[in-house]
Amino acid sequence: MYFMLFRNDSNVSLKLPVNGRIVDQCTTFKYLGLHIDCDLSWRTHVQKLICKVQKMLYVLHRSSGKSNKAKLSMLFRAYIYPHFLYGIQLYMFCSMSLRAKLEVLFRRCCRLALCDNGPLPLISNQSVYSLLGVMPLRHLFQYTSAIMLYKILVLKQVPALYPKFAQISGTSRNSRLFLENVIVLRPPFVTLEMCKANFSYWGSTLWNSIPGLIRRFLEARKNDLE
Repeated sequence: MYFMLFRNDSNVSLKLPVNGRIVDQCTTFKYLGLHIDCDLSWRTHVQKLICKVQKMLYVLHRSSGKSNKAKLSMLFRAYIYPHFLYGIQLYMFCSMSLRAKLEVLFRRCCRLALCDNGPLPLISNQSVYSLLGVMPLRHLFQYTSAIMLYKILVLKQVPALYPKFAQISGTSRNSRLFLENVIVLRPPFVTLEMCKANFSYWGSTLWNSIPGLIRRFLEARKNDLE
């Protein structure tokens, strides 16, 4: 049994007595496959993810000379893509340097699945993702987050997170940002750049950036999409 103290200063060491037992403090903990750091930097999880994917690259390397592109694409989707996809709504709040490493590794995996891993790439970056039918990680992060917001705000499938977002009421102006019968969120006021990673702020900003006509269409058809 362990406990974690969420704070930036990881040098603080405490011991928590519970029913006559001493519960040790930990700075990182694995929960449901995600490695959570006490400073919520996601550094440990990203490092573990990179190591895991690099080991999986061995499968593609061994198969690249014997399999066609269709089989390599299948191996990519079965052994590598799920590792990037799982928990992306959380771990992509890591630092920009870690994001860059993930993007490079993901692009390398995609190129290897297309047999384009030579010193001089023959396929452009945009075409790599199109040929495999996947998105760049930054777009995948936004896409999966938008789906989660739709389930929270429109379908109301996550009651615990619904109160985290403040809606602007009484909006009847027909404009690009404000359409009648469309949910518009008010992002919380933040003063620090690091606070923009807060889910309430990030989610509100992302939701409002979706074109109003698309939001109105999804909200109108929520009964069909459930």
